[in-house]
Amino acid sequence: MKRANYLQIFRWCGLVIFLLMIAAPIYWLFITAFKPEIDIFANPPQYLPGNITFEHFIDVWFGTSFPVFFRNSLLVAGTAGSITTIAATLAGYALAKFQFRLKSTILFLLIATQMFPILLLVVPLFTQLAAWKLVNSLTGLILVYAAFNIPFCVLLMRGFFADLPKELDESAQIDGCGQFGAFWRIMLPLSLPGLAATLIFAFISAWNELLFAVMLINSDSKKPLTIGLASFIEKYNISWGLMCAGAVIALIPIFVLFAYILRYLTAGLVAGAVKG
Repeated sequence: MKRANYLQIFRWCGLVIFLLMIAAPIYWLFITAFKPEIDIFANPPQYLPGNITFEHFIDVWFGTSFPVFFRNSLLVAGTAGSITTIAATLAGYALAKFQFRLKSTILFLLIATQMFPILLLVVPLFTQLAAWKLVNSLTGLILVYAAFNIPFCVLLMRGFFADLPKELDESAQIDGCGQFGAFWRIMLPLSLPGLAATLIFAFISAWNELLFAVMLINSDSKKPLTIGLASFIEKYNISWGLMCAGAVIALIPIFVLFAYILRYLTAGLVAGAVKG
């Protein structure tokens, strides 16, 4: 019993330390965003904000191009996430429920795409997009994000659909549903947790991406949020207050997305219950 108690205490201590390691940078980000400029560089550092101010939020929203960056990121991440989720859902269902030639080859290729370092693809990707006249274009950025996220999301959705009993699909077709009707009415509602997870992954991946944004976008009016935040790092100065305030604002869509999708996650889990 004592050994079991010690193990339990050790696990809880490890969990608390892990959570503190994750929460500490986020906490420092928030308090820096609300500190006056003079308190940011106080010595010794202020771990609890003495004076709270909203001047950094006002300056970053009304005094810089941050709203343009925010709008561009919202458009790119929302569109790329939607395209990725739709494509991954349809492809994942086909790979999970149908038998056809080259199915194993397609699965292998989807897995193989995750093994290539992104840096190896930068030059050929830029060359191809330049030939299509999609450099310095939000459309090009959307296509790149969707293309890179679809393979993993297809594998993710395939796993969710594969876990659903095939008898549900067959029963729906016996009751008069066609193949698409069975997918739309039965399989898709039961896969809501997977659908939500896929959408969240695709959106956050596009929202946080920097490498391709730097490579493809050079116009200030088309820069996404990641480049906008990086622009606060100047040659001889870093605007910590503006950067932290912008980062806090950038977290809002993620929190809203999680809050909105949470109910669908719960609905999908409940829909999978069987009354016995």
